[in-house]
Amino acid sequence: MGLLGLVAGCASYQPTQAEREAEAFVAQHDRAVAEAETCLREARAAFQRTPAGRRLKAIIISAEVRDPQLIEKMAIDRSAIRQEKQDLLDSRANYAPCNEAGLRAFTALHPAYGSLYAELLVDNDELLVQVLKDEITIGDLNRAYNRRDVADAKKWNALWGELRRDYNAAHNAELERREAAARQRELETISREIQVLGLQVRSLE
Repeated sequence: MGLLGLVAGCASYQPTQAEREAEAFVAQHDRAVAEAETCLREARAAFQRTPAGRRLKAIIISAEVRDPQLIEKMAIDRSAIRQEKQDLLDSRANYAPCNEAGLRAFTALHPAYGSLYAELLVDNDELLVQVLKDEITIGDLNRAYNRRDVADAKKWNALWGELRRDYNAAHNAELERREAAARQRELETISREIQVLGLQVRSLE
C-alpha cells in the first residue's frame, strides 16, 4: 500500500513514523516554496521599476510569465555591452538576499534540496560569468534560461520522486514489522489457549 494513497480504515490505526515525517516534510516544503516565491516576486517587482530592470526587460526573457518576445530575445546575436553587464550584476545583487534565504530554507528542509538549490544558483552564476567574459551572446543566455526552466522543474520533480519512494519504503517496512508483531502475538495467544485446553483434556482422564 502506497504511503500517499493510504487511507486508514480502522479507528485504532496509528500513523507510521514515515507518514508523520512525510506530512511534516510536505508542510515545511510548502512553506519554503511559498516564502521563496514571495521573496522573488517582491524583489522582481522592485527591480523592474529601476532603470536597470527596465533595460534588462527589453533584452532578457521574463522568468515569471511566457515572454511574448521570447523568439526575438533568443535571436539576439551580440555580446552584452558594458551597461548591460552592469545591469546583470545589479540584478544578481538584487536577488541575492532571496537566494541566500532560499538556500538556508531548502537545506533545512532536506540536504538533497539544499544541494539542488545550490546547484541551480551555481548554474546561474556560471552563465553570468560567460556573459561578462563575452563567451556567449545575449541570445545564448536567453536560450539557456529557456532550456533550464524545463530542466530545473524536472530535477525538482525527480528529487521529490526519490524522497517519496524512500518514505514509502520506510512506511511499508514499518507496516510489515507491525504485521509480524501482530502475528507473533496471535501465535502466543493461540499457544496459551492450546495449553489451557490440553490441561483440561488431561484432567478428564
